[in-house]
Amino acid sequence: MSDETKTEVLEEGAAAAEAKHDEKKKDKHKKDRKEQQGEHAEAAKDDARGKVTYEAELSREEATNYLEALIRGVYAGKLHMRQGEDELELSPCGAIKVSVKASRKGPKEKITFELKWRTGGEGDLAID
Repeated sequence: MSDETKTEVLEEGAAAAEAKHDEKKKDKHKKDRKEQQGEHAEAAKDDARGKVTYEAELSREEATNYLEALIRGVYAGKLHMRQGEDELELSPCGAIKVSVKASRKGPKEKITFELKWRTGGEGDLAID
């Protein structure tokens, strides 16, 4: 094989290797984009769902302060809940469904409050 032919073969080989490298790079870029889109979809899903659970035995004064803070949050239209690493922000708006249940079983008494509302996209119809 002549030196000129060897040079052509090496150049073709280098060009093929470079093309293959570029193809792998494009494939990796596509894969990275898909992963990022998946992460964004997961983040959006996480934003749409969440749960914070709190249970404690408090004095009557502490329980009252806690309930007053909830009332202020509902009134302001913003409740920021945090328990350990769990965090959730709620935005009470529009019509709020209120459920109250009270019960007594022997020496135990209980009252349960539940507030429900829908966020976004709802409201009064406006016609201009």
